[in-house]
Amino acid sequence: DTNKTETAVKIVKNYIDEHFQEPITLEDLGKLVYLSSGYLAKSFKKATGTSLGNYMIDCRINYAKTLLMSGDYSVSQAASMVGYDNFTYFSRIFKSKTGMSPKDYKNSFSSQCTKEP
Repeated sequence: DTNKTETAVKIVKNYIDEHFQEPITLEDLGKLVYLSSGYLAKSFKKATGTSLGNYMIDCRINYAKTLLMSGDYSVSQAASMVGYDNFTYFSRIFKSKTGMSPKDYKNSFSSQCTKEP
């Protein structure tokens, strides 16, 4: 069953990588690979060293960082584009992962572009 579990983890990672902007539940992921949500969560953590929730958060925050670095999107637009409807929650998660608020992160890149040599 180890091979089946490894395959399931790969499928779930790929699914999250492609759909992180959408609402995804543990139950949805379990159904995707025909495993109970509890078994999938335990297997995912064992195989990757991180929880499903943290993996999804990391995908979302990494993409949000890319959007904010581009300068083309406001913080609220970036939050929405990565699947967070609650701006305050997004800001709190972003800061916990990066050490900076989304606004400070965005400003740190926009100010680099306007500095004189």
